[in-house]
Amino acid sequence: QQQEYLRQQKQIAKPTAPKPKKPKPSPVKTLSGRLAPSFCKARERSMAPSHGYDGGEKLMTGLRNLGNTCFMNASLQCLTNTVPLAKYFVQMRYLQDINRTSNMGSKGEIAEEFGELLKNIWLRGYQKISPVYFKASIAKRQPQFAGSQQQDSQEFCSYLLDGLHEDLNRVETKKYREQPDLDKYDPITAGKIAWNEHKRRDDSMIQDLFSGQYKSTIRCKTCNYTSLSFSPFTFLTLPLPERGNSTTLKDCIRRFSETELVTGADSWVCPKCKCARDALKTITVWKLPMVLIIHLKRFYFEGVFRSKLTNQVKFPMENLLFEDQSSGNICQKSFSLYGVVNHYGDLSGGHYTAYSRNPFTQKWVHYDDSTVNEVRESSVCSSAAYMLFYTSIPFESDLF
Repeated sequence: QQQEYLRQQKQIAKPTAPKPKKPKPSPVKTLSGRLAPSFCKARERSMAPSHGYDGGEKLMTGLRNLGNTCFMNASLQCLTNTVPLAKYFVQMRYLQDINRTSNMGSKGEIAEEFGELLKNIWLRGYQKISPVYFKASIAKRQPQFAGSQQQDSQEFCSYLLDGLHEDLNRVETKKYREQPDLDKYDPITAGKIAWNEHKRRDDSMIQDLFSGQYKSTIRCKTCNYTSLSFSPFTFLTLPLPERGNSTTLKDCIRRFSETELVTGADSWVCPKCKCARDALKTITVWKLPMVLIIHLKRFYFEGVFRSKLTNQVKFPMENLLFEDQSSGNICQKSFSLYGVVNHYGDLSGGHYTAYSRNPFTQKWVHYDDSTVNEVRESSVCSSAAYMLFYTSIPFESDLF
């Protein structure tokens, strides 16, 4: 009996192998917030899309005027046809870079609305849409663009690129750093130091594509002490001749780099002389971006009034050559035109349109708000040109 009891107890105490647990399915990553399906459907309804193309035909989508928003639409069409930028957003790679913590941006709202706008332009085959949600995201943070008054297209484009940069800045916290004394270095080393300092605070896809670097040299006329400084730029703003004569883009670039006398109230405090001195100042393009946006300075002030220069500026479609000096070996970069923002009329009743080269067909397209037409290349260069979009890299045609 005792043996039988022990045998039963042994059977009871015998451990049993645990049943294998079924692996839990990995959680499905769902988009939320402004990218949630319900929000996207509401956004699409607000766009009131007009279907005009056959399925899969990636051609050209017009943007309806929401009340003097031609300034916005023209800039958007050129940015839409900036292929590396469009690819980055349409493939939703930008979501990995959104900076939700920065107080400088919109916590990703502007980037998300811009991304959704590009997806609807490139992937849906719409003939025209209304960018209602996108405009609201801009107006929410910049009241200048909230109403229905005409605005400057370059100012809007600058604000948009800056907003996108802050939303996508890979630097989460911008720490204060003392500016290094660049005068003790040669120009090549000084330029690299300044550029690295810039990238420590500002590093995004926008910077990768559109950011270049100026070199500023100022020389004291008394002791010849020379000081160097470097600054980043997104727009190369070029002066035009005061008279309404025809000119060339190369001439405008030359005028930009002319040496100017700094004197009077603007005189420079020379570090060697320790007092204000007359000086000679020269600004040149030192480091070139991959995508170069040239802003022709047509608008200027006469007292309290703003006027417009209507000069014809002849610019090349291909092989715009620039010297890049940042590497130490002066090399020439070649740029090709792919977009133009035009301004017609005066400042009170003017109108903006855009030309852009379609990356799929390689044909030039005229965007006049919701009206879109293919045009001959010969019509692209006109006295209405206000912003020129050039690229130094080939644009892929198999985008999406």
